Amino acid sequence: MKILIADDDLTSRLILKALLLKQGHEVTVTCDGAEAWFEMQKKGSPRLVILDWIMPKINGVDLCRMAREKCETSSNYIILLTALNSKQNLLEGLQAGADDYLSKPFDDDILKARIGVGERVITLQLQLQKQASTDVLTSLANRRAGLLSLKGELNRASRDTHGIAVGIIDIDYFKRINDTYGHLTGDDVLREFGLRLRSVVRSYDQACRYGGEEFLLIMPGGDVSTSLRWERIKLAVTKTTFKTRSGPLKVTLSLGYSWDFGENSVDTIIAAADRALYEAKANGRDQVVGSAIK
Repeated sequence: MKILIADDDLTSRLILKALLLKQGHEVTVTCDGAEAWFEMQKKGSPRLVILDWIMPKINGVDLCRMAREKCETSSNYIILLTALNSKQNLLEGLQAGADDYLSKPFDDDILKARIGVGERVITLQLQLQKQASTDVLTSLANRRAGLLSLKGELNRASRDTHGIAVGIIDIDYFKRINDTYGHLTGDDVLREFGLRLRSVVRSYDQACRYGGEEFLLIMPGGDVSTSLRWERIKLAVTKTTFKTRSGPLKVTLSLGYSWDFGENSVDTIIAAADRALYEAKANGRDQVVGSAIK
């Protein structure tokens, strides 16, 4: 388990770090609230956080409040560590957003047990988040998760000045597949389509099922306006027939894409990609069309 420590007392930091390392945890150490807040906002930061109450710059209670106001860090499990152990202090810490409260000096076994509780809660949260953000049929991200990812990538693009491209993919004549072979065969096509799409994108791209037979692909960085990589995706996904319960089927796709540098909204870039998709379908399908944002 990755754990973040924030404590301005050197001795306390060293003791806590040594205990956690001995228990097999990966530990990040900070010496004040501002440094801890910086670490908590990083992508992939530790989910379990141990905060001292009294620290320079930002104290532990205020840091709890800040964390709970930010959706990126709202799933952190926060243990407040302090010598202030009155009932009023306990209530204040929990009301600020702490999940647990441990008084100094702490017992090693109690600390271990409290961290174990935090690990179980975080594991359950991750399982629930995965279920809530995953399309059951294709195992890709669902529409909600894809749009949240797009919003985050657009925010990063505006800060880092790198581009981002968004494609909307439609399986050609999918209704005909359902009408001819049945919905179970249609499900076979969707599942295989999801597998193929996931296999051809980069690790930092995001593919999701946008709805029905439509898929959303978010691709940050690089030459976002080139059609070459989109053509490669199209070819990789459709170059061989799809295995289904009704036998092998030839499947084609239409793809519309657009690009942005963090200057426009999610709705704007989606609308531009949608216009390009409409053009691809109007021109006979089985093709890729790009559209700049207007």
